[in-house]
Amino acid sequence: MIDKNEILNMVRQVTRRASGGGERRIIRPERDWFVGLFLSLLIVVGGFAYQLNKFFYYLEVENHVVAKDTTTQVYRTSDLEAVLEVYETRAATSRDLLDGYEFVPPITTEDIPPTTDDITAPE
Repeated sequence: MIDKNEILNMVRQVTRRASGGGERRIIRPERDWFVGLFLSLLIVVGGFAYQLNKFFYYLEVENHVVAKDTTTQVYRTSDLEAVLEVYETRAATSRDLLDGYEFVPPITTEDIPPTTDDITAPE
């Protein structure tokens, strides 16, 4: 038999839902996990399909490429000699500048002799 308390609970549920209160439990962890897993799986599968498509596209690119007939660059020896002459003069100038340069090694503390100011007498 249905007792009075059960009937009152049913009436409260009906009136609460009829007034637009809806269900009070907003957070549903199971549903949220399944939605998250579904979206993650959808992203992974979509990315895999995209990359697979790109892979097969670039796999077949080699078959569709047609080599162009290109002419070989012709070097004129007169131009080459002029360029070499310019660079040889630059090299000679830099060599002349570097020959007059003397490298001075940095001074270290070992090279400086101790002075009387640095030595303290025991008291």
